[in-house]
Amino acid sequence: MNESQTEPNYRAISVITLIQTGVIVAGTLFVTAMCKLKGYGGGVVPDSFFNSAALFVRSSGWTLLLIPVLWATFAIFAVRFELHPWLQRALIGIGIVSILFGIYHYIILGFNPCIL
Repeated sequence: MNESQTEPNYRAISVITLIQTGVIVAGTLFVTAMCKLKGYGGGVVPDSFFNSAALFVRSSGWTLLLIPVLWATFAIFAVRFELHPWLQRALIGIGIVSILFGIYHYIILGFNPCIL
């Protein structure tokens, strides 16, 4: 009764996907707040003063949620069809690296949403 009904591979995929989703949601909110804090949309600073990547994240950051969906799809496909073990490990590594990559770029973009 105390056993989990899922395999460890699926649990790892679920955890990594949830962390990726959390990074995207938190990062989008962080960049949005920092743009607003720097004066975006207030009329004080022209909107062309802001980085186009920061404006994309602010207005369409929810589309980045496709990244965890696609990653989870590929990872589940690799586990379900028992592809090479090195490919499964590579996908897990790519998932972890994408989390770190996302955190780094959201922080850089949030603290520097302006061009100058």
